[in-house]
Amino acid sequence: NNTYPAWVMLDLGESKTVSAAVMYGLLTNYANANQKQFDNFEIYVAEDTTNWGSPVSINEKESGYIRFDFDPVTGRYVKFKANEGANIRIAWIREFAAFGQ
Repeated sequence: NNTYPAWVMLDLGESKTVSAAVMYGLLTNYANANQKQFDNFEIYVAEDTTNWGSPVSINEKESGYIRFDFDPVTGRYVKFKANEGANIRIAWIREFAAFGQ
């Protein structure tokens, strides 16, 4: 549906130290301003799926391959959250990965 926020979450299987997230295929600044996917989005890292705390990274209006570098944080789950946007009914991310130690 067209309601926000929209999100996708990675389960790392166990707690890990994460210091970067990478997304590919995100489209936020389409050729026609009325056909963009997201206006702004955030990255979270947490130990569980209910207590996300503050975002480790916030980004606005970028497209394509995006790397988010942030201070190392420990958690099992990494969440991409799109807060608003989408004047079209399709939203996609081709790849979403987390990196760390």
